Amino acid sequence: MPTISNVSKPQPLRYRDEYTIGIVCALKNETIALQSAFDYFFLKEDEKVETAAGDGNTYSFGTMERYHVVLAHLGDMGGIEATAVARDMRRSFPNIKLCLVVGICGIVPRILDEETFLGDVVISTHLKQYDRGKEYPSGFRSTNMLGAASVQLTRAFSFLATPQPMRHLRELMKQHLTDLNHHEDMKSFHHPGYRLDVLYEPDYVHEHRNQSCDTCHTGKYCEVAVKTNCDDLACSAQKLVSRDRILRLDEITEAMREAADVAHRQALDESFHATILPKVYLGTVASGNKVMKNGTMRDQVAVEHEVVAFEMEGAGVWNTFPTIVIKAGCDYADSHKNKKFQKYAAMTAAACAKAFLGQLQMGLPKNVELGPVPEPGGQSSGMKCHIDTDDRTDDHHYPAHRRPKLHLGDVPYHGRAPDLSTRPDEVKKFGLCLGPAPQIDPTYFIGRASELGAMNEVLQPKSQLAEQRRVVLGGMGGVGKTQLAIAYAKQYQHLYWSVFWLNATSEIMLQASFRLVAERVFTVQEREPLDDEQTWARVREWLSDTRNTQWLLIFDNYDDPDLFDVKAYYPYAAHGSVIVTTRLPDRVSGQQVRVKPLQCVEESLDILQTRCERDNVRADPYARRLAERLGGLPLALATTGAHLRKSTFTFEQHLQEYEKRWNINPRRPLKLQEYQDRTLYTTWDLSFARLASDDPDAAQMLKLLAYFDNQKIWYELLHAGCKDDLPMWLRESITNPVDFEGVMRTLTDYCFVEVQTAMQCYSMHQCVHDWALAGLNSVIDTRTYWYAFDCVAASIRKDDWGSYGLLHYAQLAPHAMRLVHNRFQQDEQINDITLDRIDEAVYIASLLQDQVQLIAAEQMYQRALAGKEKALGAEHPSTLRTVNNLGNLYHDQGKLDSAEQMYERALAGKEKVLGPEHPSTLDTVNNLGNLYWN
Repeated sequence: MPTISNVSKPQPLRYRDEYTIGIVCALKNETIALQSAFDYFFLKEDEKVETAAGDGNTYSFGTMERYHVVLAHLGDMGGIEATAVARDMRRSFPNIKLCLVVGICGIVPRILDEETFLGDVVISTHLKQYDRGKEYPSGFRSTNMLGAASVQLTRAFSFLATPQPMRHLRELMKQHLTDLNHHEDMKSFHHPGYRLDVLYEPDYVHEHRNQSCDTCHTGKYCEVAVKTNCDDLACSAQKLVSRDRILRLDEITEAMREAADVAHRQALDESFHATILPKVYLGTVASGNKVMKNGTMRDQVAVEHEVVAFEMEGAGVWNTFPTIVIKAGCDYADSHKNKKFQKYAAMTAAACAKAFLGQLQMGLPKNVELGPVPEPGGQSSGMKCHIDTDDRTDDHHYPAHRRPKLHLGDVPYHGRAPDLSTRPDEVKKFGLCLGPAPQIDPTYFIGRASELGAMNEVLQPKSQLAEQRRVVLGGMGGVGKTQLAIAYAKQYQHLYWSVFWLNATSEIMLQASFRLVAERVFTVQEREPLDDEQTWARVREWLSDTRNTQWLLIFDNYDDPDLFDVKAYYPYAAHGSVIVTTRLPDRVSGQQVRVKPLQCVEESLDILQTRCERDNVRADPYARRLAERLGGLPLALATTGAHLRKSTFTFEQHLQEYEKRWNINPRRPLKLQEYQDRTLYTTWDLSFARLASDDPDAAQMLKLLAYFDNQKIWYELLHAGCKDDLPMWLRESITNPVDFEGVMRTLTDYCFVEVQTAMQCYSMHQCVHDWALAGLNSVIDTRTYWYAFDCVAASIRKDDWGSYGLLHYAQLAPHAMRLVHNRFQQDEQINDITLDRIDEAVYIASLLQDQVQLIAAEQMYQRALAGKEKALGAEHPSTLRTVNNLGNLYHDQGKLDSAEQMYERALAGKEKVLGPEHPSTLDTVNNLGNLYWN
């Protein structure tokens, strides 16, 4: 095909069949934005192409990223109009090999667990005609998945989804946006302002509120309400969804107002523009003949079909051309739709389309086929198209700053693809390939039947289900996620042709794992010329082949999503199974299976027995107490059992030593092969380091929680101790429940704590709690201790004296007991109670006594008594009352001699100070009489 010679400007193509790239726009603003993105726009007098007879379309011609493109203008929105325009376009331009549908759409509020902004762009990897299907008695069932793009475009998507090319795409799109913002035709297309980017809760309907409207009140469609903006309808700001990107922009804006330094303001300005810069997402786009204006239905369709946006024209073009939809969100597909962002979204979509063509031209070899890929079990349209890259205009017509800077094509296609037969049973099968995965003795894997069943329900290959199946095994460190994933692979390996284990602790380790897969799959000649990126791209290509469908990939230990995006390494295919193990399951897309500590104590005892190799473990009461103390955590149980296997300690002795010092042998830490370099005493260190970097306040909160009990942590308890002299981070975290929930949500995301929704509180595993005190608080922070003391004391109502034994105070008692933990008792500053807290210590001791925590109550009374003797004197009435109360406690404990000594001391003091007839003196006489009577 002809190219344009090195002249001052490119010349329009002479023949209709020379055009290979088409673009379709539905709205006027979309067309204006696209035409403004042309590198060269051919005027009517320049055009020499005549359309086919009967073609009623209107076209624009120009060049974009060195391609000649033809732009078709739709007269109206919708799939029917798009079908008619595409049909006529095919008659005039029969050699179009790729058609981009560019414009605006309704975008879902979250894509891949990320918040979206209006103006963010989606690129379709599949199209779903969601409003076409079958109506059953149980409801409507959408069945029409139009499928994916061509093999080569899928290959380009595969590369584009990786971090570096995606960053390049956004950078190029940013350059094009800058150019468009300065274009004379785009003066009214600028960003309207981020504060206008509002998202309401999905079930909050756009309707009349402050005035009578019979239509709205009956839940029917109200045309007046639809045409009225949210301000006039008084849509409630309380129904707005709080979003991190908006809050971040608010913070930057506020900082810019206060910044006096020019350099600082410039840095903040750059940060502002980086935050508001549109993002690009790849995914399935829902295309239908109706406008989605229902937040609840939007979320339902998005979840059911895994779609990222809603539009109306793509399905109409799909049946005629190989089609990719590139559209930007102008609303959130809910009833609060408005037109404020339509022009801006049209501009970002045009900029992204241009950037995408820059990627495409660099990523495809000459004469590549752009035929559609059939869905598994489906039929291809039979279209086989070729695009000759010589059809691009010459580089010399563009200044350096306008040339594409992305180098997708720098990944050459070496050799040939692996030999895959057209018959599925002849596809290469490699079986169970766990490589350097931890080797686990089958006898050491105990329980987990319910988790294995849940995983198999999601992961097992289903011929009628054309989608990739993903399970996310989430849980705290040491809970056995890796062991569970490997156990599943071994137990169900018969369901898969190939199973591969991949080390996802870092991107470098993951790429090394892909090299090992390549060594297994490809010949030396096939893999020898490939670098790392080419290697995993080739592996993904092999996995994406529609005949190679029954494979399982295990991405193990993906614990730091901030380092890299594991989704970039998923095969782009509607088949196969993926397992991801992670401590941050909410940051990974897929069906979650929460891996929790073992709930059955017998299973914990079985782990102890297989590891320590001792007999009759289940019959040993101290073994049972030890298993319960370790809370069913597999790593703790395995470590303890392995330690006992080489020790003369009994279970009772080991439990006693564990209570004294959590890390029994820090100089010689015991390592288990299946846990690799992670020990019980270090397994949470890396997660804490990431937490401290991600959210310092949440890290401080985790350290602080070591001073409370690990069960039932609630907002009112921590708020009760709020004082002006607390650290700023702590005051901000406990001032109101919203901030508290935010900090605790981060700890929940990191699997350090669990939310107990029914009881409206949080809890922490016992072993994590032990580590938080011993590891994170190796030096006791007296300020934090006294804050915990104040929280407990302030939660005790002084007028409830005599009622502290009721159930109402039962949840407070464990936190009071924590205050006399032996680690705290060893600190002199903590033992020395100041005068302003002495009476509070008595109330805490009384609570513990009434809750029958007598040892803890005795320790708190003794501390209170020592404080009063020092501050008030041995014969002060308040001191003598505490002596009397301690006598009562000894009486309850059955320590009658000690009780007698306390009563006699209190009686002698009261008679001297208060007199023999004083009511307080007579109370002690009564207590002493009861003691003698008993």
